[in-house]
Formats: sequence, C-alpha cells, structure tokens
Amino acid sequence: PGATVLAVRKIDPLSFYSLGLADLAEKVGLSQPKTLAVVKELDIQNSEEYFKTFRVGKSAPFKRYSPKALEKIREELGQLDMDEVWERHKPTGRRRR
Repeated sequence: PGATVLAVRKIDPLSFYSLGLADLAEKVGLSQPKTLAVVKELDIQNSEEYFKTFRVGKSAPFKRYSPKALEKIREELGQLDMDEVWERHKPTGRRRR
C-alpha cells in the first residue's frame, strides 16, 4: 500500500529464453540426448524460470531455455551420476517416419 511504480521494463521473451538444446549441450560438454536426460532429471522444463515453448504462426513449437537453466545444469552436474541419469531418461526407441 502506498507504493509507487518507478519503471516498467519489458523483456523480449525470445531474448530471455535464448538457448536451444544444442546450445545447452555445447556449453556443458554433453551430447544433446544426454543433456536432455539431465534436463528431465532436474525437471527444468516444468519451471518458467528455466524453460518456455514458443509457437510462431503454424510452425513447430520452439523449445527454449534461459541462461538460468544453464547455470542450474552446471551447478548440479557434478553431483549427478550420469550413468544413472542416462538409464532413467534415455530414449526408448527411434520414431519411425
């Protein structure tokens, strides 16, 4: 009560969620499938702080990650047993086209 808004800053969501899965994988030094396994293990896709899906027109959805997601992965990666993470989240089979 009695507070005054000093400024409103608009942030372009695509600038905030600036990383794709390939970007995350490159920056943490893992393959894309193993990076996705870590993302699933840390439940990153269920937090708007870390992840957002964008749809532009009729295009396929773009899955994007924030720099905070990269920080979270880097912080947690040392404590994860990648063999166990991979067993829990590895792809179960290839999709047929």
